Amino acid sequence: MKSNWGVIGGGLCGQFIALRLAEQGHRVTLVEASDKASWVSARLALGDMPSQLIHASDHRLLALLDELGLSDAVEWARVDGQIPPVEERLGFLHGGYRKFLDALDARLSEVEVKVVTGRRVTSVSSGTLHHFVDTAHGGWVFDRVVSTLSAATTVK
Repeated sequence: MKSNWGVIGGGLCGQFIALRLAEQGHRVTLVEASDKASWVSARLALGDMPSQLIHASDHRLLALLDELGLSDAVEWARVDGQIPPVEERLGFLHGGYRKFLDALDARLSEVEVKVVTGRRVTSVSSGTLHHFVDTAHGGWVFDRVVSTLSAATTVK
């Protein structure tokens, strides 16, 4: 049976979790405190780099880039005119994280993840249901919840 999931935190981790849950057929709501999921929160963690360094051994990242149609945006660095062996290979993602995050945002829309921004939530659990209340805008009830908030973030 498919569940109604709440993902709290719209950074890279939250978006990736939301994407995978939606791909499995679950209903997913991604709740982010900033005004825009991904770009604001992920920028804090990643910076606004013009190009992103990628190691060829990071198979999960390469698979995600391929899934998002960004494989061709990776350029492998050359040493003495040659591309090194895979275990030593470094590359750059042209367009940096902005291109990556924009592609991820588009994919989330395709799989119908509901993104709610500008909401700080307080959680209350009742039995097996998880209630999240935003005092200014109401709240949500989810069957299951994943929180990507750091340990330094207080959620009551």
